Amino acid sequence: THTHTPSHLHLLHHHHRASPYLPLLKCLVTEQRHAGGFFQQHISTKEDKLYLNCLLFWREVQSYKILFTGSAFSPCAVEMKAKFLYSHYIVHSSPDNLHCPALLVHTVSHHLWPAYEDLFDEAEEHALRVLLGQWNELCDLDNSQLQQLDLITLSRVSSSVRADEDLESLSEG
Repeated sequence: THTHTPSHLHLLHHHHRASPYLPLLKCLVTEQRHAGGFFQQHISTKEDKLYLNCLLFWREVQSYKILFTGSAFSPCAVEMKAKFLYSHYIVHSSPDNLHCPALLVHTVSHHLWPAYEDLFDEAEEHALRVLLGQWNELCDLDNSQLQQLDLITLSRVSSSVRADEDLESLSEG
């Protein structure tokens, strides 16, 4: 399913208390549309499906939150989406289980009706905690590759300078 993402400001304001997640959130908000899905590709290579489940859940929660904006609010659509999120990601026997703590599962199940905008905030926080480790791993990998590229560039520049010096000494001699 195609999901729309709320504005960057809404997401970042919503998670102002979660400052360790800000770089990850910025990536998640823009990566699908502008970065070719590199983070999703990275977590898709992992044997543990939990990471991909957390990413897909996070995206679905963003589309759930959009249901509360605008003039066309539909309690029925909100209820259906809340039940979908709960049955696909929160329940321990669900196909795309996030491995939420039992208390969180219990809390969400007892507040499904009437569903409200912040119903999945704790589950979203749980998903972000899981994804943060993978985000940090990807950043470390990128930094390592960048450092290797810098070393290769320095080596080439150094070789070029030596070659120029050798040519100068040959022309002088």
